[in-house]
Amino acid sequence: MCSEMKNGLLSLIPSLRAFAFCLTQDGSKADELVHSSLIQIWSSHAGTKSLDLKIVAFHATRRRFLRQGPPDPFPAFDLSAEEDTFTARFAGLPRTEREALSLVEVWGFSPSQAGAICDCDRETIDRRVDMARCHLTQDRRGRSSSVRLMPLRPRCTPCDRGRSTAFVSTLS
Repeated sequence: MCSEMKNGLLSLIPSLRAFAFCLTQDGSKADELVHSSLIQIWSSHAGTKSLDLKIVAFHATRRRFLRQGPPDPFPAFDLSAEEDTFTARFAGLPRTEREALSLVEVWGFSPSQAGAICDCDRETIDRRVDMARCHLTQDRRGRSSSVRLMPLRPRCTPCDRGRSTAFVSTLS
């Protein structure tokens, strides 16, 4: 069981780092968050059988992030004309929408699984994903732009999932 859990946690590290980066918007803080989450998971679930490690790991990372203090609901982000890209828009989303969109579209969790990670129901996750998509397709004046968002999952290959901005750069 310990070797299975070790291998499972090791395989999740790239995805957890990318998810933590979506939450923190800072590489070193994301690494610290993943490190502390992995230690907590290992110490509290070491002997547990039949554990959905992926959901537990993402949930623990998110809970650790929330315990660090009140997150900034809208990060300060100055959008100039040159920076008006998908990356800038994604970074400007509220944290709840960023995490719902990344969990469902990038890492392939079902809305129910994402709800378990975020401590909310499936309908809330669906609304957050819809709102994120709406915000990403609006221009700076609030009008709907000609940008059409394709589902992110098909464009994100398994080797890209380890990179924190891989899913963002494929649509830029």
